[in-house]
Amino acid sequence: MSKLLPLLLLLCSCVGAPDHWIITTRSYHQDREPGYNEFNPGLGGEWGSWGAGAYVNSYDDLAPYVTYAHTWGRWGVIGGVARYSDSFMPLGGLTLQLGPFRLLAAPPAGNGFLLVLQITL
Repeated sequence: MSKLLPLLLLLCSCVGAPDHWIITTRSYHQDREPGYNEFNPGLGGEWGSWGAGAYVNSYDDLAPYVTYAHTWGRWGVIGGVARYSDSFMPLGGLTLQLGPFRLLAAPPAGNGFLLVLQITL
């Protein structure tokens, strides 16, 4: 996480302060066997439909990401890419905004689904 703050400060200095801050908190993996990390602290920003930041992924590694989202009221779709170890992983799924809380439902790289809880400020 110590690399996250300089990354976000650089991003904000290039494109300005975000419209919303995103705090990533937890995830839930339907596939319970591999013992994924489900405490996933992270910080990001959203500039219109674009988002960027970093979080501690399910393998306990820092994962910088870039996303693009489209919303209809409380519902939305999101797509993007995150850096995992030495490769990139596609991100995508459906979102539901409930006040400051956002729930993301996405198919993971393996079997089953993935749920992620975020807080928007």
